[in-house]
Order: sequence, then C-alpha cells, then structure tokens
Amino acid sequence: MLKALSALAAALLLIAPALANEHDQPNGMSFEQVKQRRLQRIDQMRACVANATNFEQMKACRPAWKNKDAAKP
Repeated sequence: MLKALSALAAALLLIAPALANEHDQPNGMSFEQVKQRRLQRIDQMRACVANATNFEQMKACRPAWKNKDAAKP
C-alpha cells in the first residue's frame, strides 16, 4: 500500500510540470493580452447583468462554453 502511494506521488511530481506548461501562453498571447481579454469579458457580463430586468435575461448573460458536451458531468 505504501509503495503504491509513493509511486503515485512520484508520478504526480513528474506530470505536474508538464501540465503547468500547457497554460503558460494560450494561443501565443502574452499575459497582459490574456488579462485584458478576461477583464473585457467580465465588464460585458457585469453590464449585461446590470441591464437585466428578469431572471431569463440574467440567465442569458452566462458565457457559452466552447464545448458544451465536455462541461456536462
């Protein structure tokens, strides 16, 4: 049991840096560009929610997922 846990921990330590590198620069964009894009999306959602007059309009403010099948459990 202990050997299995230590093997799992070692595997996670080897895989973690590889997973972290995937998210360094999405689509070749710099950090500042990604940050500005996210802030613009947040501003758009805030404006949409502020202008909503009922729940249906507020639900329509939710961002659409790129792959809806992957988001479902």
